[in-house]
Amino acid sequence: MDFRKVNLIVSKDILEYLSTVFPFISMFIALLFISIFFISAVYSFFQVAFIALSFPSFAKNFNVNDMIVTPYFGFVAFFSILIIPIIAAKSFAQEKKLKTIELLFTYPFKEIELVFGKVLSSFLVYFVFLIFAMLYIVIFVVIYSLINKGPIDFGVIFSGFLGLVLLGFAVVSVSVCISTFVDDIIPAWAISLVVILIFWLIGFTGDFANVTYKTIVKNISLANNFENFSKGVIDVKNIVYFITFSILFIYLAVMFLTDKE
Repeated sequence: MDFRKVNLIVSKDILEYLSTVFPFISMFIALLFISIFFISAVYSFFQVAFIALSFPSFAKNFNVNDMIVTPYFGFVAFFSILIIPIIAAKSFAQEKKLKTIELLFTYPFKEIELVFGKVLSSFLVYFVFLIFAMLYIVIFVVIYSLINKGPIDFGVIFSGFLGLVLLGFAVVSVSVCISTFVDDIIPAWAISLVVILIFWLIGFTGDFANVTYKTIVKNISLANNFENFSKGVIDVKNIVYFITFSILFIYLAVMFLTDKE
């Protein structure tokens, strides 16, 4: 794979993203909802903190990570899987709709270079959203540490950020894969969202089934594999899952694109 060619594809796609406002409007709306959630969580936290001062036994179990940081990362993760299809599902679907996919095939690009370029450009757009989303929690942790005159614990922040990066790349890979065999943007977005939601929610179905099924769905669930990161736990098993998940859908995208030629 020639990364110079990948860079050309990324540069082309980034310029196209900058020429349309819809992905950025969706990210702005998502950030607005995230800010509302964050403000509500912080307000509730300090209300409970005030009550906890009167009950020492309750105060022992009072934890800022459990009440704000972990729920916040879960909320950002859920909004990530909602907006990423809007960003990434257009990758090849738009090329086919505008009849420019044939032009791409005339250039000396390998299928893996085309797919990886599309994945990387979509991920970079998502990464901008992620940076803004992280500002809320980083600022809160810094201010909270200064108020309590204690050390700043960025361990949970780093873990949650890593989880969101891995989750984002995996979801982008799914959306780009689906865009290789769908000829319009809206169906590509809809199918991507459905597939991603299935992988996100499937773990919850294991609570109502036998042990074997529960183990399987928990292991393939996006939500369950992200959960440890949101709690400050970096497990190699979860990292391997997200990397394998991403590689699988990138591979499928290359196969589908090869068949289209």
